Amino acid sequence: MSRLELAIVIHNHQPVGNFDSIDEDAYARAYLPFLEFLERRPDVRIGLHNSGCLWEWLDARHPEYGEKLAALVRRKQVELLGGGYFEPILPLWPQRDRRGQIRKMQDDLEERFGVRPRGIWLAERVWEPQLASDLAAEGIEYLCLDDTQFLQVGLKDEELTGHFRTEDGGASVSLFPIQMQLRYEIPFAPPETVIETLRRSASDAGGALRLFGDDGEKFGTWPGTHRLCYEEQWLDRFFDAVARQTDWLSIVLPSEHLDGHPPIGRIYLPAGSYREMTEWALPPQARALYESTHRFLIDRGQAEAERILLKGGFFRNFLARYEESNRMHKRVLYALDRLDDSGLEGARADAIRVRLWRAQCNCAYWHGVFGGLYLPHLREGIYREILEAERDMDEALHDGDRWSRTDRLDFDGDGHEEIVLATPEIQLILSPRRGGGLIALDDRSCARNLANTLTRRPEAYHSRLDEEAAGDDARVRTIHDSITAKEEGLERLLVYDAWERLSLTDRIFLDPAGPEDLLDDGRSEAGGFAGRPYAPGKVRRRRGIEIELSREGAIGGEEARCLRIEKSIRIPEGQAAVEVGVRFRSRSAATLEFEYGMEWLLNMLAGRAHDRFVRVDGKIPEDPALAGAARHEGSTRIALVDEWLRERVDLHAKDARAIVRAPLETVSLSESGAERVFQGTILMPVWLIRLSAGEEMEIRMRLELRHGPSIGDWTAP
Repeated sequence: MSRLELAIVIHNHQPVGNFDSIDEDAYARAYLPFLEFLERRPDVRIGLHNSGCLWEWLDARHPEYGEKLAALVRRKQVELLGGGYFEPILPLWPQRDRRGQIRKMQDDLEERFGVRPRGIWLAERVWEPQLASDLAAEGIEYLCLDDTQFLQVGLKDEELTGHFRTEDGGASVSLFPIQMQLRYEIPFAPPETVIETLRRSASDAGGALRLFGDDGEKFGTWPGTHRLCYEEQWLDRFFDAVARQTDWLSIVLPSEHLDGHPPIGRIYLPAGSYREMTEWALPPQARALYESTHRFLIDRGQAEAERILLKGGFFRNFLARYEESNRMHKRVLYALDRLDDSGLEGARADAIRVRLWRAQCNCAYWHGVFGGLYLPHLREGIYREILEAERDMDEALHDGDRWSRTDRLDFDGDGHEEIVLATPEIQLILSPRRGGGLIALDDRSCARNLANTLTRRPEAYHSRLDEEAAGDDARVRTIHDSITAKEEGLERLLVYDAWERLSLTDRIFLDPAGPEDLLDDGRSEAGGFAGRPYAPGKVRRRRGIEIELSREGAIGGEEARCLRIEKSIRIPEGQAAVEVGVRFRSRSAATLEFEYGMEWLLNMLAGRAHDRFVRVDGKIPEDPALAGAARHEGSTRIALVDEWLRERVDLHAKDARAIVRAPLETVSLSESGAERVFQGTILMPVWLIRLSAGEEMEIRMRLELRHGPSIGDWTAP
């Protein structure tokens, strides 16, 4: 009689920087109920992976979870899987770090449960061939990858009923295919449908296996799944159905199948991930082509050809699509290089390295159907770990002495030089190529990068949002073609930036600028400076550290109306402040007259929280929210106040004629639909500049970071 073994692997994870309420909800609705289900169903046996990020939260909030799981491990109902401890995309990081994270997870689980895992859960199933030798070197015997990756090297679905061997440099591991059809059916299809899917895989020869591997959150936190799995008892009904098939179907742990059956054969898989991830990794135009080709093949009954031949993108290209992702990645690498070169050893160096491992948590580095990179609090979590690691490193190296650090290097791997200016209080990373803008503005006392913002750019699903708003019903659309907006009018926010939105961007206007000019697609810009390359000068040290940048451009697109801008950026010694001077030199025979503004883009995370607000010239404006918009005529001082964290950013623009402010907001997809996300407050002091032929003029401004009780008398209305 035909027989089949079924292996089940569940992966639980919550990211670094996540809101505690989200973790708590996942625990209450998914993690704990699933564990309690296993306790009363000893016939259900699974492989289980919890990320190290989640373990840290569980240890602090729900230690009873570990006690319950230990009992299930002892009775061999649960097989533990390891992985990179803080859920990194392993190929993105240096070998020392990826192997170190795997080893940390192995050691941690052995200490907790007395068992050293034989397999791992690979974060987002992002595979590259060199991982085989790293995993083998750490004693890993197997991992699970999606069946799409096997099909795309020419295998057929009916051949994916077991495990394969792969190697790198002669070191080998076993690969289990995860069946995509099971991922889509469990727990959404009726249990009987899943049983029939499994029955089609049973083999007369024996030894056949199907493996289901997916996120534990789909058993409780995905929309409607808590009710489906526990109130409507989908899990009980499914495993009752499995129990009635004992003549041909049995549940095994992954290592049991590994021990009981030889590999199907040797295989070499290219870099890849699960199908959806490779689709998300494509840029919008390529993704539109991918989707249309997918529909073309499916509509013509070519599903097999579609799965074998249609390949998506490469995960690493998220670092090319999103400069913000690349910057976080390179910040971690920069800090790791500094640590390796520092000579620090022992427990302190190990603690710094673990912080940088925590900053490798994958969720903030990419974007698909989940918020990911678009969520400021996830990026904030990554930056907090980086900055605390850097602060610990500098304290260890300088032992309380005053110091400053400068560095000129191709920081982000784009072939152009960036400039680092750092003191114990503040750190700046400037990009001359990007208009002399700040790609980092670090408040080192509270480990916060105030330049943690996001440029507005097109996404593939934006076109569907426009279609929904227009009521375009010209074609029949599946649920995958439609998109739900969480509020009306989101399509009006689909404006894309003409250059990267960074602090210290120079703006030229022929008419007085308003909030709408900060939020358009660049059409209001009348100068050739915003986002254009600047020439950097030498770093100078005089009562602090200072760099000067310069560029010549034309006003109104007329070469005869030439202007030179020289801007100096200085960190004064011993102060958490940035002083900026801008000198204008006319290169025109005619008189130049324009309004000049310098954009500061600062993110204090909550656009409309009652305890985060704006003060203008020491007073509360009509709309004090960080997401408010206004032109404050005659104002020279503005402050962003965060009473929750007791922080304040003061900007003094000497002799400015006005200060303009507006919110930078993006539209991104999340599990529950398209949503508006506040990415920061744009502050732009403006001056009227009038220059005769050959004339010069200079303006100055100062940004200061303040903390503690000194902001206490600044209360919101």
